[in-house]
Amino acid sequence: PRRGEDIYDVAGDKSTVQKILTLEQQLEKNRNDFATLLELGKLYTLTSMGQQRITLLNKADELDQDHPDVLRNLAIAHVDAHYQYKTALQLMDRYVRLRPEDPFGHFYRGYLLLMEKQWEKAIKTLKEGLVREPANIYGLCKLARSYHARGERDDQSRAADILATLTKLAPDHLRVKWLKRTLQ
Repeated sequence: PRRGEDIYDVAGDKSTVQKILTLEQQLEKNRNDFATLLELGKLYTLTSMGQQRITLLNKADELDQDHPDVLRNLAIAHVDAHYQYKTALQLMDRYVRLRPEDPFGHFYRGYLLLMEKQWEKAIKTLKEGLVREPANIYGLCKLARSYHARGERDDQSRAADILATLTKLAPDHLRVKWLKRTLQ
């Protein structure tokens, strides 16, 4: 459910590379510079640059525990690098406690719960995100998937209702098209 500066864009590669090189030089001068560790960790996460991002973000977390940007990027890195949903979920639990009004936390936490097959918690968490941002395509898609996966009475019709809403909101969105195929 990333937005804006948190979305990788190949068109900005030259600028991104320059930022990374500059930050790496700064980090060589001061290995405990929180701001540099965080920014470089965010860029490494954005560009999926291997284990280094986790190492940098873990160091940043040691220096400033419970910094929301560290927790968010560290959770993303753990999933992207190793599919460590449980580790990411622990980080997102901390993130949501710190930033309960941020829909991203609820949506990403809901996704992690969905991946861990904790349907009830996923549904509850995704609904919390949708209270804050009702027309969020990512959140709605994950909620429909959670209902579909849970499979209790009326869950398929709930998923179909969400899909109908999504089709009105964004009929050509890739997530909506994928969800249509998944629910059929």
